[in-house]
Amino acid sequence: TISNRVMRVSCFLKKYRITNLLDEADKRSLKFVDKVVDAYTDEELKALFAAATEQERLIFQLFLGSGCREAEVANATWRDVNFSDKTFVVHNKPKRGFRPKDKAERRIPLPDALIDALKGWRKTHKDSIYLFPNELGRPNGHLLRMLKNVAKRAGLNCGECFDVGVHKQQSCLTAPVCGKFELHKFRRSFATFHHEHGVPARTIQFWLGHENLETTLRYLEISDARSEQSRKWVNASFAELIS
Repeated sequence: TISNRVMRVSCFLKKYRITNLLDEADKRSLKFVDKVVDAYTDEELKALFAAATEQERLIFQLFLGSGCREAEVANATWRDVNFSDKTFVVHNKPKRGFRPKDKAERRIPLPDALIDALKGWRKTHKDSIYLFPNELGRPNGHLLRMLKNVAKRAGLNCGECFDVGVHKQQSCLTAPVCGKFELHKFRRSFATFHHEHGVPARTIQFWLGHENLETTLRYLEISDARSEQSRKWVNASFAELIS
């Protein structure tokens, strides 16, 4: 995103003969690697949920079951949950400072078990407008930190990555900074699991709120790689060479 925006500004300025604003170091820093789309495995999700508190587990299950973005979950209010038709609606909330991406509201069906869990949660949080507010009753802005802490507690950190902290580098061997765990990965997992169970790509696209089908199809790449057909292909290809 940063690279694309800088290039657009550069092209605009070039039209007015304003050039050479970036030196070679700047250009190198703008290069990026197009990362492989990844999703959580069943085993990772079960371990996360087992290590989570009731609130943490429900938050992560809402991410997984709805495919919503971080801001959509953080700003979720009880008005968004329709217990009758068992759906979650991403509403526009301009007075609360929240607008859906691409300015489009959407309705997402939720699993029965998740609806039941939300009903139980509401019984003990009747006075809250938001589903999961912070201590001030506002949208919780620390959901990623929460996820990384639970991943560390669950013993799921990869042990290979580190984060540059305020005073020193922190390894995910000893700190909750593992790059494997991110909130957007629940969104890809939502798409993957639905695809594996036969939900059409166009339907998944609408539930995710993607403007382009190509973006949704990228999310489904991991599902194809994990499929039984892929297992048959790779095993057949190397049956006589790798044993």
